[in-house]
Amino acid sequence: MKQIKIGAITIGQAPRTDITRDILPLLPDYMTLTEYGALDDMTYEEVMSQFAPSEDDEVLVSRMRDGRQAKFTERFIRPLVQKKIDQAEAEGVSAIILFCTGVFPEFRHQVLFIEPQPLFHAIAAKLACLGNGYLHGLRSAGGQSKNRHPCPGTGSGGTGLSYLGQKRHLYRSHLCLSVSGI
Repeated sequence: MKQIKIGAITIGQAPRTDITRDILPLLPDYMTLTEYGALDDMTYEEVMSQFAPSEDDEVLVSRMRDGRQAKFTERFIRPLVQKKIDQAEAEGVSAIILFCTGVFPEFRHQVLFIEPQPLFHAIAAKLACLGNGYLHGLRSAGGQSKNRHPCPGTGSGGTGLSYLGQKRHLYRSHLCLSVSGI
């Protein structure tokens, strides 16, 4: 079987062992995961001094190679992520997964590019539509039904998702994807 190379890009530094330790055991033998970090070529101190966010900036938070968290400005990271996409494609990946949630401008790519945020929005929209703004059918480990959980902003039949794009910084977190095949 032909070997399939998947690229995983993080906005911080690679490797992201906190994410990949769950993914790697799920990959079939013919699939490999190669990690790229937008900040791989920088030290923590360089990131903190060069990319420090100002009051009006969109702030991102990611993990550095040594485990420390770094806060930095989205506008500085976008071109570095694009550079890693270009590098991954030049190195022959068949697909790329972005290891970051959040709304980003469209990146240029030639292979399948998986961004988790649209997936999360679609799932949230489906869940918000259940039961007129309430999540039903949630069960505890013992099979007991849990209380209903109201979805914010559902008011008169809406999905409650209109605020997702406006406050996107509230929804940035790291993603753990399980890749079973592409």
